[in-house]
This record gives sequence, structure tokens and C-alpha cells, in this order.
Amino acid sequence: MSNTPVSTQWLLDATIDVSQHEAIHSVFMIYSQKTNMKGTCFALANRYIITNEHVVRGCEAKHIKARSAIDETWEVSSIIVDAARDLQSSYQNDH
Repeated sequence: MSNTPVSTQWLLDATIDVSQHEAIHSVFMIYSQKTNMKGTCFALANRYIITNEHVVRGCEAKHIKARSAIDETWEVSSIIVDAARDLQSSYQNDH
């Protein structure tokens, strides 16, 4: 049995080109344990996570986690915020 949630599997199944499936693994849900805000974030190859600043506004790195479509959880060790552009970057800790 796959660890992939049903909704993610439907998305994968709807993708005609199998080579596009790998991109799904870079889309995460980011959430703040402090404010209970949630949003979408994107994982980059260099272990940075990009999201909107308003999702994690007022939080420290220890309050932020990201969860993948295959239920993998990432914690972050540092954040960079650009409130004027509504962007935030987090650095992923080693698992």
C-alpha cells in the first residue's frame, strides 16, 4: 500500500506525462504551530523552502514545519523574511 494520500494519487494519475510526477514531491504544506496558519510551500534542491510571509508572520523557525504529499515532515532551522514582497524562505534541518 502506498503512503501517498488519495488526493495526491489522483493528481499524479491525472498527469499525462510521467516525467512531471517528480515535481509533486517539491510541493509541501507549511504550517505554524504558534499561529495555526497553513499554506503551500515549495522545496528547492538546496533544502530551502519558499512560501508567503503572511503564512508564518510572527513565527520563529522552531514554530514552522512543512509536510509533503507523502507525509514527510520537515523542520526548519532558520528563516529569511521579505515582508514587502510577502516572501519567506526557510532552511530545512537534516532529518
